[in-house]
Amino acid sequence: MNNQTTTVHPLDSYDAYWQENYGSRPYIEKEVPYADYQPAYQTGHEGYDRYLGKSFDEAEDELKLDYEAILAQKTGTGLAWIKVIDAVRDAWDKAGAT
Repeated sequence: MNNQTTTVHPLDSYDAYWQENYGSRPYIEKEVPYADYQPAYQTGHEGYDRYLGKSFDEAEDELKLDYEAILAQKTGTGLAWIKVIDAVRDAWDKAGAT
């Protein structure tokens, strides 16, 4: 009998979900790779818990700052907030539904 369990980090599971499903989302620019949208999904996912009790619209200014802070830590320029706001909202909504 094998009692070993595999622990899936919540960040890994959300990332795997979006990596698999982002291409079907209506706001995605087809030529843009997942890696460019990943910070937006991370922002929405983490922001839901960080700003618990606020609506997306109430937290939007903070989420934008969070997104820009993530981009500042990565190489490359990343996508402008206006191009990823729907992805951030999508991840926020999914985090709130789970």
